[in-house]
Amino acid sequence: MTVEYAVVRSGRRRRTLSLSLNPDGQATVAVPMATTVAEIEAFVAKHAGWLVQRKAARAAAPPRPTLDSGTALQLFEQTLTLQVERVPGSRAEAQSRDGCLRVSLPDHLEEAVSDQVIRRVLGLWYRRAGLPRMTLDTQKWAEVMDLQPKSVQLRDQKHRWGSCSSNGSI
Repeated sequence: MTVEYAVVRSGRRRRTLSLSLNPDGQATVAVPMATTVAEIEAFVAKHAGWLVQRKAARAAAPPRPTLDSGTALQLFEQTLTLQVERVPGSRAEAQSRDGCLRVSLPDHLEEAVSDQVIRRVLGLWYRRAGLPRMTLDTQKWAEVMDLQPKSVQLRDQKHRWGSCSSNGSI
């Protein structure tokens, strides 16, 4: 079995090897600077089964839904209807009003990148809209556990879905 991958050598801080699959299907191996080719090949060979399974799962997964006007989106218990509109000379932004989530796109934006921009703008909007509820839920659990978090942040994490730093930031 042949497995194609790209190698990314990192600076002095990286100590371990990691294998990831990019959204476009390209496998990437991140390694410390001094890692030999033989070590990289052995690592990839050891994890080739995982890589093949992940690629197969992605191929079998349904395509990402398109984000067009009329698409129903959820925010907690509320259903919002997406409205995408092109506005002259504006920047991309999202606003919620009257059960609609309006995404304004600059009229000069190319169609090929519109979906990416809509997803980015919606991600930012969801994080802003979800932070108050996340903060309330965190405060509720902090009282139960007799703790005082310093701050609560909501980010677009790819690997670590939740953590508490030593200074109490969640």
